[in-house]
Amino acid sequence: MGNRIYIIILVLFLGSIMAWASYRLLHTDDDGKVYEVSVILNDASSDRYIACRQGMEQAAQDYNMTLTVLSSDDVAKTMRREAKKDADGFIIEPDGKFSLQEYLQEKADTLNLVLFASDLEPGEIYPSVTPDNREVGNLLFQSLVEHYGDTSGNLTNVRVAVVLSNDYNPAVQTRYESFMELLNASDALWIEEIRGKNEISGKLVSYLEDGAYDVVITFDGSTAEQCIDAVNTAQVDGKVGIICEGYSEQVIYYLDKGVVTEVVLPNEFTMGYTSVDALYQKLTTGSFPAKIPEIKLYRVTKENLYDPEIEKIVFPLAQ
Repeated sequence: MGNRIYIIILVLFLGSIMAWASYRLLHTDDDGKVYEVSVILNDASSDRYIACRQGMEQAAQDYNMTLTVLSSDDVAKTMRREAKKDADGFIIEPDGKFSLQEYLQEKADTLNLVLFASDLEPGEIYPSVTPDNREVGNLLFQSLVEHYGDTSGNLTNVRVAVVLSNDYNPAVQTRYESFMELLNASDALWIEEIRGKNEISGKLVSYLEDGAYDVVITFDGSTAEQCIDAVNTAQVDGKVGIICEGYSEQVIYYLDKGVVTEVVLPNEFTMGYTSVDALYQKLTTGSFPAKIPEIKLYRVTKENLYDPEIEKIVFPLAQ
């Protein structure tokens, strides 16, 4: 079953790329101005962005817009380059660097921009299309209690590894802080923090091999993938669970196999569509929507993976 999921997602992803390439080649300005929008993500080619890109592309088609999707670890530099190409607007996933915050403040009066999946300030200047990241942290803790707590909901004798590699991201930091407020107030036996790729591939693997943890918690899809690799390397799958936020084909594959216990997922298709919709309103009316719609969160387990509503979130290209 797991291999079938992996193959289906890969085929659908490739099909989406081909369809979008055809659209970009054939699309012409039939209904007026075609707005040129630069979308800057951390790693746009990663399957972690399948759902949000599908939503963005659907909105771009609906609103007669052209998207240029780019990967960057220096968003301010990339934005300056794209601005020289006369991009009409931007959708960006902030990289947490001070240079970006300086650039956003400097261009606040002239920049048409929507933040994607970020709690970066100042939100009153640039709208952010993101789930409630404090609620993400709360749901991760709720999942921990339900899967690993005793009949009274206590975490007595539960050994928890909290893992971060993207703690520079404001959204990830918010999820982490919300989760840790609850975890530190609990009676978990041992709370260990692992930070960065080197500690994940070194310290985490070593401790897993020694049987030090019952469960690993992480707060974004990229780090979740690294933790899955660590669990596989230590050969403790089935013995140590993973509770995480974030979509990727690897995460869903190992959720179906039972290595991942639960995933908290926002509706990323809606996030992508809403980002383009908000920017289109700014470009056509001069102002952003008064309120960005709330992004629904889902708790996904092996047991509910194929429920109709969950399938729409996990396999957006199949709809």
